[in-house]
Amino acid sequence: MTNETNRYITTRGIIVTGWVLLIVLCMLIVGSTLYLMLTNKTVPTNLENWTSTVLGFLFGTFITLIKEFMND
Repeated sequence: MTNETNRYITTRGIIVTGWVLLIVLCMLIVGSTLYLMLTNKTVPTNLENWTSTVLGFLFGTFITLIKEFMND
């Protein structure tokens, strides 16, 4: 393997790791909000705002991500 190939593999691994961590974080935010709502507890305003941002990000970029995945 060449040095450029090793750099490409390392860079791709870092990007995939970042995406996995982002998805886990998003699931925790949305999951905690759902848990609080289902147990009839008060959802803090900050958590509501973060949940709105996460859902907007996920649904806003989902179509673009699928198109990129299909083209690769």
